[in-house]
Amino acid sequence: SAPLIPGFTQEPGDSTAGEHAQEPGAHDDGQEHDETVLAQNMETIKKGMRRLRRGLKDQEQLPAALPLILSMQEAAHLCKIEIPAMAEGVEGEEAKATFVKGDRLGMIKMQGQLLQLETAVLNGDVAAAQKVFGGLKDSQEAGHEKFTEE
Repeated sequence: SAPLIPGFTQEPGDSTAGEHAQEPGAHDDGQEHDETVLAQNMETIKKGMRRLRRGLKDQEQLPAALPLILSMQEAAHLCKIEIPAMAEGVEGEEAKATFVKGDRLGMIKMQGQLLQLETAVLNGDVAAAQKVFGGLKDSQEAGHEKFTEE
């Protein structure tokens, strides 16, 4: 079948993102898990958000946030090219394409915010980092309301 929108050729849960994508079921705890690449990378972002909440408090802590921000950027990229499972429940190809496009645009916005956060951290600007983080949190919450079943 034809892709829903340009740049999407996989079905939900399939990944063509390359060697950095986590394989479904691959976790550090040694147990089998049946999660999609999308779910695994969203978990990376979620954990990063929790750690950043504490790690952007003062200038001395900022350098430690950089590797975390980079892993979140990579996870956001991998999420962006996946089709959310909820798309399966959307009736009609046009509506489904609109849904998937909205999800991708939300992830692109998150990528931009993560780049702004990286810039603020590199510049040692705690106030700017906290402001960008607040916007990132708002975007994450809005995306979850619309594109997840949580």
